[in-house]
Amino acid sequence: GSFLAQGGANGGNGGLVETSSEGLLYVDGITVNTLAAKGTAGDWLLDPANINIKTASSPGVVPYSSVTHDDNTTSGTSDIDVTTINNATSNITLAASNTITFSTNVNIAALGVGLTAKAGVTATLLDSLAGNSIAGLKSGTGTIDTAGNYIRTNGGSITFLAGDQVKLNNSTLFTRGGNLTITTGDIIVNSAAA
Repeated sequence: GSFLAQGGANGGNGGLVETSSEGLLYVDGITVNTLAAKGTAGDWLLDPANINIKTASSPGVVPYSSVTHDDNTTSGTSDIDVTTINNATSNITLAASNTITFSTNVNIAALGVGLTAKAGVTATLLDSLAGNSIAGLKSGTGTIDTAGNYIRTNGGSITFLAGDQVKLNNSTLFTRGGNLTITTGDIIVNSAAA
């Protein structure tokens, strides 16, 4: 499916698209466009319990199942194909109540599109989940792990907000001119706290 919340041709900013799940979230193949020709791009919020960014061919990536999807007692990790992130035409906000793991390299192609990862989210209000607010983060809960992979934007910002840890072991963050913000309890760099 496709979701559009674009700014107008003569002005206006892009809007907010939320794809939410109490347990598992399946968004592979979805297109969300919140770009604005004469304003700022909007946001795409994804907020399941746990998030793992992987390649589609990675072991453990489970294709969509209507049985699992409709079972709200299902918990676990939502695997998101990195192609969905790389091709984003909206600022991406990943908001997990527990962990966010980048199990592969991320290379966002669209100019100015940023990535925000928020781990340890306890809030349910969109104001707290979307954007770069630390409101709604539970202290001591939530880890972001780049797992030795790089994350690259094309001038968009990278923001990591975690209630417990951000692990940057053997990883590189490229913004190509965008801002880089990390707010957390501990930043782990090559297995040592910074």
